[in-house]
Amino acid sequence: MPLSDSTLATCSDDGTIRVWNLDRFECLATLEGHAKITCCAGCNEGKVILAGTEEGTLRRWDVTTKTCVANITAHQGPLRSLSVNAGEDMVATTGGDGAIRLWRASDLGPCSTPHMLRPTLPYEAMNITGTTGLTSSQKEALMALGAIAIPGD
Repeated sequence: MPLSDSTLATCSDDGTIRVWNLDRFECLATLEGHAKITCCAGCNEGKVILAGTEEGTLRRWDVTTKTCVANITAHQGPLRSLSVNAGEDMVATTGGDGAIRLWRASDLGPCSTPHMLRPTLPYEAMNITGTTGLTSSQKEALMALGAIAIPGD
Protein backbone atom coordinates (compact mmCIF):
# COMPACT_ATOMS: atom_id res chain seq x y z
CA MET A 1 0.00 0.00 0.00
CA PRO A 2 2.54 2.67 -1.04
CA LEU A 3 1.42 6.28 -1.00
CA SER A 4 0.19 7.59 -4.34
CA ASP A 5 -1.36 10.75 -5.78
CA SER A 6 -4.64 9.74 -4.13
CA THR A 7 -3.21 8.99 -0.66
CA LEU A 8 -2.05 11.16 2.19
CA ALA A 9 -0.22 10.46 5.46
CA THR A 10 -1.09 12.44 8.58
CA CYS A 11 0.37 12.37 12.09
CA SER A 12 -1.15 13.02 15.48
CA ASP A 13 -0.54 13.74 19.15
CA ASP A 14 -2.07 10.34 19.90
CA GLY A 15 1.08 8.68 18.51
CA THR A 16 -0.41 7.46 15.25
CA ILE A 17 0.24 7.97 11.56
CA ARG A 18 -2.78 7.46 9.37
CA VAL A 19 -2.71 6.76 5.64
CA TRP A 20 -5.81 8.12 3.88
CA ASN A 21 -7.38 7.43 0.50
CA LEU A 22 -8.40 10.84 -0.83
CA ASP A 23 -10.73 9.44 -3.49
CA ARG A 24 -12.85 7.48 -1.01
CA PHE A 25 -12.13 9.62 2.09
CA GLU A 26 -11.22 6.59 4.19
CA CYS A 27 -8.35 5.53 6.41
CA LEU A 28 -6.33 2.75 4.78
CA ALA A 29 -3.88 2.09 7.61
CA THR A 30 -2.91 3.24 11.08
CA LEU A 31 0.72 3.04 12.22
CA GLU A 32 1.25 3.12 15.98
CA GLY A 33 4.09 5.51 16.90
CA HIS A 34 4.19 5.19 20.72
CA ALA A 35 4.90 8.92 21.22
CA LYS A 36 3.37 12.21 20.16
CA ILE A 37 4.20 12.54 16.48
CA THR A 38 4.93 16.11 15.47
CA CYS A 39 5.66 15.73 11.74
CA CYS A 40 5.81 13.20 8.93
CA ALA A 41 6.65 12.91 5.23
CA GLY A 42 6.52 10.20 2.61
CA CYS A 43 9.48 9.12 0.51
CA ASN A 44 10.85 6.22 -1.57
CA GLU A 45 7.94 6.48 -3.99
CA GLY A 46 5.47 6.30 -1.11
CA LYS A 47 6.83 3.06 0.32
CA VAL A 48 8.29 4.80 3.38
CA ILE A 49 6.99 7.32 5.90
CA LEU A 50 9.42 9.28 8.05
CA ALA A 51 8.06 10.64 11.33
CA GLY A 52 9.38 12.89 14.08
CA THR A 53 8.29 12.75 17.69
CA GLU A 54 7.97 15.06 20.66
CA GLU A 55 10.76 13.02 22.26
CA GLY A 56 13.19 14.05 19.48
CA THR A 57 13.24 10.72 17.66
CA LEU A 58 13.12 10.19 13.92
CA ARG A 59 11.42 7.01 12.75
CA ARG A 60 11.34 5.27 9.39
CA TRP A 61 8.18 3.27 8.64
CA ASP A 62 7.66 0.64 5.97
CA VAL A 63 4.17 1.41 4.65
CA THR A 64 3.62 -2.07 3.21
CA THR A 65 4.42 -3.99 6.41
CA LYS A 66 3.23 -1.19 8.73
CA THR A 67 6.38 -1.55 10.84
CA CYS A 68 8.95 0.86 12.20
CA VAL A 69 12.23 -0.26 10.61
CA ALA A 70 14.55 2.41 12.05
CA ASN A 71 14.44 4.68 15.08
CA ILE A 72 17.11 7.20 16.10
CA THR A 73 17.43 10.07 18.54
CA ALA A 74 17.69 13.04 16.18
CA HIS A 75 17.44 16.04 18.53
CA GLN A 76 17.49 17.05 22.15
CA GLY A 77 13.91 18.11 22.72
CA PRO A 78 11.05 17.75 20.26
CA LEU A 79 11.55 17.18 16.57
CA ARG A 80 9.70 20.15 15.05
CA SER A 81 9.80 19.51 11.30
CA LEU A 82 11.29 17.30 8.62
CA SER A 83 11.68 17.52 4.89
CA VAL A 84 12.84 15.05 2.25
CA ASN A 85 14.88 16.41 -0.66
CA ALA A 86 13.73 15.95 -4.27
CA GLY A 87 16.14 13.05 -4.85
CA GLU A 88 14.69 11.34 -1.76
CA ASP A 89 18.14 10.44 -0.45
CA MET A 90 18.38 13.03 2.33
CA VAL A 91 16.17 14.15 5.21
CA ALA A 92 16.53 17.46 7.02
CA THR A 93 15.14 17.74 10.55
CA THR A 94 14.77 20.66 12.93
CA GLY A 95 14.35 20.34 16.65
CA GLY A 96 13.93 22.10 19.93
CA ASP A 97 17.72 22.24 20.27
CA GLY A 98 17.89 24.81 17.44
CA ALA A 99 19.88 22.56 15.11
CA ILE A 100 19.16 21.48 11.57
CA ARG A 101 20.42 17.94 11.07
CA LEU A 102 20.86 16.00 7.83
CA TRP A 103 20.25 12.24 7.58
CA ARG A 104 20.40 9.56 4.92
CA ALA A 105 16.80 8.64 4.07
CA SER A 106 17.74 5.02 3.40
CA ASP A 107 18.87 4.11 6.95
CA LEU A 108 18.65 7.34 9.02
CA GLY A 109 22.42 7.47 9.37
CA PRO A 110 24.06 10.91 9.53
CA CYS A 111 24.89 12.44 6.17
CA SER A 112 28.48 13.15 5.40
CA THR A 113 29.75 16.64 6.11
CA PRO A 114 28.01 18.75 7.08
CA HIS A 115 25.73 16.69 9.26
CA MET A 116 24.49 19.68 11.27
CA LEU A 117 23.63 23.21 10.29
CA ARG A 118 22.98 25.84 12.91
CA PRO A 119 22.22 29.49 12.55
CA THR A 120 24.58 31.85 14.35
CA LEU A 121 23.47 32.54 17.90
CA PRO A 122 22.57 36.19 18.67
CA TYR A 123 25.73 36.87 20.71
CA GLU A 124 27.96 34.11 19.35
CA ALA A 125 31.68 34.81 19.87
CA MET A 126 30.97 38.22 21.40
CA ASN A 127 33.84 38.70 23.86
CA ILE A 128 32.51 40.05 27.15
CA THR A 129 35.83 39.72 28.98
CA GLY A 130 36.47 42.85 31.03
CA THR A 131 33.02 44.33 30.53
CA THR A 132 31.72 46.49 33.32
CA GLY A 133 28.19 47.19 34.48
CA LEU A 134 26.98 43.59 34.04
CA THR A 135 25.94 41.36 36.89
CA SER A 136 27.13 37.76 36.99
CA SER A 137 23.60 36.67 36.04
CA GLN A 138 23.63 38.94 33.00
CA LYS A 139 27.03 37.57 31.95
CA GLU A 140 25.73 34.00 32.33
CA ALA A 141 22.70 34.86 30.20
CA LEU A 142 24.91 36.36 27.46
CA MET A 143 27.17 33.29 27.54
CA ALA A 144 24.13 31.03 27.17
CA LEU A 145 23.39 33.01 24.00
CA GLY A 146 26.90 32.42 22.64
CA ALA A 147 29.07 35.14 24.21
CA ILE A 148 32.51 34.17 25.48
CA ALA A 149 34.50 35.29 28.50
CA ILE A 150 38.01 34.36 29.55
CA PRO A 151 37.91 32.59 32.93
CA GLY A 152 38.74 34.81 35.88
CA ASP A 153 36.80 37.80 34.55
